[in-house]
Amino acid sequence: MDTASFGAIRARGGRNTRHRGRALNVIIGMALAIVSFALLASVPWRQAATHMEARAWPTAEATIVSATLFEDRLPRGEGFVSELVLSVAYEFEADGERRTGHSASLSDRAEPGDRRLRRLYHRLVFARVTGRTVPAHYDPDNPDRAYLETSFAWRPTILKGLLGLVGVIAGLLFIAPPLRLPGRPAPLL
Repeated sequence: MDTASFGAIRARGGRNTRHRGRALNVIIGMALAIVSFALLASVPWRQAATHMEARAWPTAEATIVSATLFEDRLPRGEGFVSELVLSVAYEFEADGERRTGHSASLSDRAEPGDRRLRRLYHRLVFARVTGRTVPAHYDPDNPDRAYLETSFAWRPTILKGLLGLVGVIAGLLFIAPPLRLPGRPAPLL
């Protein structure tokens, strides 16, 4: 008695579902990889690098000249998006010269509900009103590049980065088996 494999022998006019499944895996893998690459691109890599670099920068006492926090409306898509913007001016001395800085933190823009930027604004206004100084971290190679706060939110950055990396790997795992040539063994991972 002979046995027939329905995967190898198709009825007349039948379709090969194996190729359709492979194509679907490639499409799913590509979509997952693209979304994951977009997630990785949204990670603030430059801010993380500046944070790591600024830990070794010298500090100087800065006097706050002005600090304002305002809401900026930016056109996005068919509507507008609001952002908080912290505008600050401060003076400090570096290498015997009086310098003026304008960057309060690694990111002086945030969503309207952001508490970090509001706390920083209130701290700077308090320092300006009372005449207190705040530490300014400045780049010794370029003292005009200075920040009053160099903290960085690592937790969401690491979470985004790991999620993006896992998504890219999963997307590649979806893509790789269907692209393998027939008759070749699957590579061991």
